[in-house]
Amino acid sequence: MNRVIEFIKKNYIMCTVIVAILLVILGSIIVINVINNSKKKINYTKEDLLLYEYIDTKKTSFTGTVSYENDKITGISSKEFKVYNNSIIYSEETDNVIIPKESIIVFYYQENLSYKLDKFSEVQNNVVVSEGKKIPSSNYIIFDGEDMYFIPNESVLTINNEKIELSKNSYIIANQETFIYYDYLNDKLVKKDNIKSASLTIENAHLDLLKDVTVYNKKVTLLENNLNILNIYKEN
Repeated sequence: MNRVIEFIKKNYIMCTVIVAILLVILGSIIVINVINNSKKKINYTKEDLLLYEYIDTKKTSFTGTVSYENDKITGISSKEFKVYNNSIIYSEETDNVIIPKESIIVFYYQENLSYKLDKFSEVQNNVVVSEGKKIPSSNYIIFDGEDMYFIPNESVLTINNEKIELSKNSYIIANQETFIYYDYLNDKLVKKDNIKSASLTIENAHLDLLKDVTVYNKKVTLLENNLNILNIYKEN
Protein backbone atom coordinates (compact mmCIF):
# COMPACT_ATOMS: atom_id res chain seq x y z
CA MET A 1 0.00 0.00 0.00
CA ASN A 2 2.82 2.37 0.88
CA ARG A 3 4.39 1.69 -2.50
CA VAL A 4 1.14 2.56 -4.24
CA ILE A 5 0.82 5.81 -2.31
CA GLU A 6 4.43 6.66 -3.06
CA PHE A 7 3.91 5.92 -6.76
CA ILE A 8 0.85 8.19 -6.87
CA LYS A 9 2.77 10.99 -5.18
CA LYS A 10 5.61 10.76 -7.70
CA ASN A 11 3.26 10.47 -10.69
CA TYR A 12 0.41 12.65 -9.46
CA ILE A 13 -0.29 14.42 -12.75
CA MET A 14 -0.26 11.20 -14.79
CA CYS A 15 -2.55 9.47 -12.29
CA THR A 16 -4.94 12.42 -12.31
CA VAL A 17 -5.13 12.30 -16.13
CA ILE A 18 -5.78 8.55 -16.09
CA VAL A 19 -8.57 8.93 -13.51
CA ALA A 20 -10.13 11.75 -15.55
CA ILE A 21 -10.03 9.64 -18.73
CA LEU A 22 -11.63 6.70 -16.90
CA LEU A 23 -14.39 8.97 -15.56
CA VAL A 24 -15.05 10.32 -19.05
CA ILE A 25 -15.26 6.79 -20.45
CA LEU A 26 -17.57 5.70 -17.64
CA GLY A 27 -19.76 8.77 -18.14
CA SER A 28 -19.94 8.13 -21.89
CA ILE A 29 -21.00 4.52 -21.30
CA ILE A 30 -23.77 5.67 -18.95
CA VAL A 31 -25.02 8.31 -21.44
CA ILE A 32 -25.02 5.79 -24.32
CA ASN A 33 -26.99 3.30 -22.24
CA VAL A 34 -29.55 5.97 -21.31
CA ILE A 35 -29.95 6.98 -24.98
CA ASN A 36 -30.28 3.36 -26.11
CA ASN A 37 -32.86 2.63 -23.43
CA SER A 38 -34.86 5.73 -24.45
CA LYS A 39 -34.92 4.48 -28.06
CA LYS A 40 -36.20 1.05 -27.14
CA LYS A 41 -39.63 0.37 -28.55
CA ILE A 42 -42.23 -0.32 -25.91
CA ASN A 43 -45.11 -2.19 -27.50
CA TYR A 44 -48.40 -2.87 -25.74
CA THR A 45 -52.10 -3.23 -26.43
CA LYS A 46 -55.38 -2.19 -24.87
CA GLU A 47 -57.91 -4.94 -25.39
CA ASP A 48 -61.67 -5.42 -25.13
CA LEU A 49 -62.41 -1.75 -25.81
CA LEU A 50 -65.98 -0.90 -26.77
CA LEU A 51 -65.72 1.18 -29.93
CA TYR A 52 -67.89 2.29 -32.82
CA GLU A 53 -67.71 4.02 -36.16
CA TYR A 54 -70.13 4.99 -38.91
CA ILE A 55 -69.54 3.33 -42.26
CA ASP A 56 -71.48 5.48 -44.71
CA THR A 57 -74.61 6.04 -42.62
CA LYS A 58 -74.62 2.78 -40.65
CA LYS A 59 -73.35 2.65 -37.08
CA THR A 60 -71.04 -0.30 -36.45
CA SER A 61 -70.19 -1.17 -32.83
CA PHE A 62 -67.38 -3.60 -32.06
CA THR A 63 -64.98 -4.83 -29.41
CA GLY A 64 -61.54 -3.73 -30.46
CA THR A 65 -57.87 -3.92 -29.63
CA VAL A 66 -55.71 -0.79 -29.91
CA SER A 67 -51.99 -1.40 -30.44
CA TYR A 68 -49.38 1.08 -29.19
CA GLU A 69 -45.69 1.70 -29.72
CA ASN A 70 -44.20 4.19 -27.24
CA ASP A 71 -47.69 5.57 -26.47
CA LYS A 72 -48.42 6.08 -30.18
CA ILE A 73 -51.32 4.15 -31.71
CA THR A 74 -50.12 1.90 -34.53
CA GLY A 75 -53.29 -0.01 -35.32
CA ILE A 76 -56.86 -0.92 -34.41
CA SER A 77 -58.21 -4.42 -34.87
CA SER A 78 -61.24 -6.50 -34.01
CA LYS A 79 -62.03 -10.19 -34.07
CA GLU A 80 -65.53 -9.33 -35.26
CA PHE A 81 -64.70 -7.61 -38.54
CA LYS A 82 -62.05 -5.63 -40.39
CA VAL A 83 -61.95 -2.11 -38.96
CA TYR A 84 -62.59 0.57 -41.58
CA ASN A 85 -59.75 3.04 -41.12
CA ASN A 86 -61.26 5.89 -43.11
CA SER A 87 -63.93 6.94 -40.65
CA ILE A 88 -63.60 8.44 -37.18
CA ILE A 89 -63.61 5.89 -34.37
CA TYR A 90 -65.35 6.66 -31.09
CA SER A 91 -65.23 5.03 -27.66
CA GLU A 92 -68.46 3.81 -26.06
CA GLU A 93 -66.88 4.22 -22.61
CA THR A 94 -65.06 7.58 -22.75
CA ASP A 95 -65.03 10.80 -24.79
CA ASN A 96 -61.86 9.71 -26.56
CA VAL A 97 -61.82 9.84 -30.35
CA ILE A 98 -59.37 8.32 -32.84
CA ILE A 99 -58.71 9.89 -36.25
CA PRO A 100 -57.43 6.90 -38.26
CA LYS A 101 -56.09 8.73 -41.32
CA GLU A 102 -53.44 11.41 -41.74
CA SER A 103 -55.05 14.80 -41.29
CA ILE A 104 -54.48 18.46 -40.53
CA ILE A 105 -55.00 20.38 -37.31
CA VAL A 106 -56.12 23.94 -38.08
CA PHE A 107 -55.93 26.75 -35.51
CA TYR A 108 -58.66 29.04 -36.83
CA TYR A 109 -57.82 31.87 -34.37
CA GLN A 110 -54.26 31.98 -35.72
CA GLU A 111 -54.95 32.62 -39.41
CA ASN A 112 -55.42 28.90 -40.01
CA LEU A 113 -51.98 27.94 -38.72
CA SER A 114 -51.82 24.26 -39.67
CA TYR A 115 -49.81 21.16 -38.81
CA LYS A 116 -49.86 17.64 -40.11
CA LEU A 117 -51.25 14.94 -37.82
CA ASP A 118 -50.07 11.38 -38.08
CA LYS A 119 -52.61 8.64 -38.68
CA PHE A 120 -54.28 7.30 -35.54
CA SER A 121 -54.09 10.62 -33.75
CA GLU A 122 -56.33 10.85 -30.69
CA VAL A 123 -58.54 13.49 -29.15
CA GLN A 124 -58.60 13.09 -25.37
CA ASN A 125 -60.79 15.56 -23.47
CA ASN A 126 -60.40 18.11 -26.27
CA VAL A 127 -56.61 17.70 -26.41
CA VAL A 128 -55.05 16.26 -29.57
CA VAL A 129 -52.42 13.56 -29.12
CA SER A 130 -50.33 12.91 -32.24
CA GLU A 131 -47.32 10.60 -32.29
CA GLY A 132 -47.73 10.26 -28.53
CA LYS A 133 -47.33 14.03 -27.97
CA LYS A 134 -50.05 16.38 -26.71
CA ILE A 135 -50.92 19.56 -28.60
CA PRO A 136 -52.01 22.11 -25.96
CA SER A 137 -54.91 23.96 -27.57
CA SER A 138 -58.69 23.69 -27.80
CA ASN A 139 -59.34 26.25 -30.55
CA TYR A 140 -58.94 24.04 -33.57
CA ILE A 141 -60.64 21.83 -36.11
CA ILE A 142 -59.25 18.71 -37.74
CA PHE A 143 -59.47 18.59 -41.52
CA ASP A 144 -58.49 15.61 -43.69
CA GLY A 145 -57.56 17.80 -46.64
CA GLU A 146 -60.60 16.64 -48.59
CA ASP A 147 -64.07 16.80 -47.12
CA MET A 148 -64.03 15.66 -43.46
CA TYR A 149 -64.10 18.14 -40.57
CA PHE A 150 -63.89 17.10 -36.92
CA ILE A 151 -65.06 19.78 -34.49
CA PRO A 152 -64.07 19.31 -30.82
CA ASN A 153 -66.18 22.23 -29.54
CA GLU A 154 -69.86 23.04 -29.68
CA SER A 155 -70.79 24.70 -32.97
CA VAL A 156 -73.68 25.80 -35.14
CA LEU A 157 -74.09 24.26 -38.58
CA THR A 158 -76.09 26.23 -41.14
CA ILE A 159 -77.40 24.32 -44.15
CA ASN A 160 -79.48 26.23 -46.72
CA ASN A 161 -80.34 28.76 -43.95
CA GLU A 162 -81.37 25.98 -41.53
CA LYS A 163 -79.44 26.20 -38.24
CA ILE A 164 -78.44 23.01 -36.43
CA GLU A 165 -76.62 22.93 -33.10
CA LEU A 166 -73.84 20.37 -32.92
CA SER A 167 -72.30 19.05 -29.72
CA LYS A 168 -68.60 18.63 -29.06
CA ASN A 169 -66.70 15.89 -30.93
CA SER A 170 -69.03 16.02 -33.90
CA TYR A 171 -67.95 15.74 -37.50
CA ILE A 172 -69.05 16.76 -40.97
CA ILE A 173 -68.39 15.31 -44.40
CA ALA A 174 -69.06 17.96 -47.04
CA ASN A 175 -68.50 18.05 -50.79
CA GLN A 176 -70.52 18.78 -53.90
CA GLU A 177 -72.02 15.28 -53.94
CA THR A 178 -72.34 14.26 -50.28
CA PHE A 179 -73.25 16.08 -47.10
CA ILE A 180 -73.30 14.19 -43.80
CA TYR A 181 -73.11 15.45 -40.25
CA TYR A 182 -72.77 13.50 -37.02
CA ASP A 183 -73.92 14.95 -33.70
CA TYR A 184 -71.82 13.16 -31.10
CA LEU A 185 -73.76 13.60 -27.83
CA ASN A 186 -77.06 12.79 -29.51
CA ASP A 187 -75.44 9.94 -31.47
CA LYS A 188 -77.28 11.11 -34.55
CA LEU A 189 -76.01 10.92 -38.12
CA VAL A 190 -77.89 12.77 -40.86
CA LYS A 191 -77.40 12.77 -44.62
CA LYS A 192 -78.58 15.80 -46.57
CA ASP A 193 -79.26 16.35 -50.27
CA ASN A 194 -79.52 19.42 -52.49
CA ILE A 195 -77.06 21.51 -50.52
CA LYS A 196 -76.75 25.04 -51.86
CA SER A 197 -74.78 26.50 -48.95
CA ALA A 198 -73.23 25.14 -45.77
CA SER A 199 -71.26 26.90 -43.07
CA LEU A 200 -70.07 26.27 -39.54
CA THR A 201 -69.81 28.78 -36.70
CA ILE A 202 -67.53 28.14 -33.73
CA GLU A 203 -67.70 31.09 -31.34
CA ASN A 204 -66.47 34.01 -33.50
CA ALA A 205 -64.99 31.93 -36.32
CA HIS A 206 -66.89 30.91 -39.45
CA LEU A 207 -66.10 28.15 -41.89
CA ASP A 208 -67.55 27.82 -45.39
CA LEU A 209 -67.76 24.05 -45.77
CA LEU A 210 -68.12 24.05 -49.53
CA LYS A 211 -65.30 26.48 -50.24
CA ASP A 212 -62.91 25.43 -47.44
CA VAL A 213 -62.33 28.96 -46.17
CA THR A 214 -62.54 30.43 -42.69
CA VAL A 215 -63.58 33.95 -41.70
CA TYR A 216 -62.28 35.42 -38.45
CA ASN A 217 -62.04 39.14 -37.61
CA LYS A 218 -63.30 39.83 -41.14
CA LYS A 219 -60.26 38.08 -42.61
CA VAL A 220 -60.87 35.28 -45.11
CA THR A 221 -58.30 32.45 -45.09
CA LEU A 222 -58.23 29.37 -47.28
CA LEU A 223 -57.74 26.02 -45.55
CA GLU A 224 -54.50 24.26 -46.44
CA ASN A 225 -55.26 20.87 -47.98
CA ASN A 226 -51.80 19.60 -48.94
CA LEU A 227 -50.52 17.38 -46.15
CA ASN A 228 -47.17 16.92 -47.88
CA ILE A 229 -46.03 20.51 -47.32
CA LEU A 230 -47.06 20.73 -43.66
CA ASN A 231 -44.78 20.17 -40.69
CA ILE A 232 -45.46 17.86 -37.79
CA TYR A 233 -46.28 19.80 -34.63
CA LYS A 234 -43.30 20.09 -32.28
CA GLU A 235 -43.24 21.46 -28.77
CA ASN A 236 -41.39 24.76 -28.33
